[in-house]
Amino acid sequence: MKQVKQVKQMSLFDVPPKKPRKARKLREADVEKHLVSEVARMGGVAEKFTSPGRRDVPDRIVIWPSSLGIPLVEFVECKRPGEGPTPAQARDHARRRAMGLSVYVVDSIEAVDRYVSFTDTSTRPTP
Repeated sequence: MKQVKQVKQMSLFDVPPKKPRKARKLREADVEKHLVSEVARMGGVAEKFTSPGRRDVPDRIVIWPSSLGIPLVEFVECKRPGEGPTPAQARDHARRRAMGLSVYVVDSIEAVDRYVSFTDTSTRPTP
């Protein structure tokens, strides 16, 4: 005689167990979102920066208020962890720095936190 395999009866309310999800890797968008929220928390503004007809510009323009009445304007490039700017972006950053502007590259939540921790312009590191 054949043995019959018994099958468990499931109702509509029985939910099969879900497979555990793999931890999602940190994306550039996650770093950028954290930058925007942390800058706002510290009283600044991080606006999206696009330049029609020109690629490779930094992702955000960060504007910090100043007690002297002159706001501090900086450019910030967001990257995935361990990733650096492309050669074209590095050239654009060098061009902006040659004009006396500050350009920063952040590639993690920790890098954003370090960047934001220097809101006092007297303690801001040199880019």
